[in-house]
Parts: sequence; C-alpha cells; structure tokens
Amino acid sequence: MKNIVKLSLVISSLILASCSSAPKEETQTPPPAVNETTIIHAETKEPVKETKSTEVTINKDGSSFETKDGGKGTKVEVSKDKAEIIIKK
Repeated sequence: MKNIVKLSLVISSLILASCSSAPKEETQTPPPAVNETTIIHAETKEPVKETKSTEVTINKDGSSFETKDGGKGTKVEVSKDKAEIIIKK
C-alpha cells in the first residue's frame, strides 16, 4: 500500500510540474547594426611597357653587344685589355 501511495505522489507531482506554465523570459534582440560603406577610388596607371632593344658597338678598342628585355638583359664586351660577359635575369 505504501508503494502505491508513493507512486501516485510521484506521478501527481510530475503532472503538476509539466502542466504548470512558467513565465517566459523574453530576450530583447538588439537592433541591427548599421554598416557604413566607404568607397575609395584608386587611380590606375598604364602599365609600363617593357622595352626591348639591341645595341652593338664596334670600335678600334674592341666590340660590345647588349640586349635588353625589360629587367632582363645580356651584355658582352670584348677589348684588348679585358673580356666580360654579364647576364641579368
């Protein structure tokens, strides 16, 4: 008999707990943030055109040969005193 009373008390307390209406807490949502957009106009310059050139020099002291392709180049010098080769990549 005691078990039936205990069981009925547990069931009735569960029913009361589930049927009771608890006050709902309303959370306030903050207003949407204002996004400020700044537009920046950048000036564009024309790209620097790579210059391609070839230069050959021959005189009584020796000869010189030079090519240029933008930042790259080759230079060859031959004279009585020295011989020199420079390659830039």
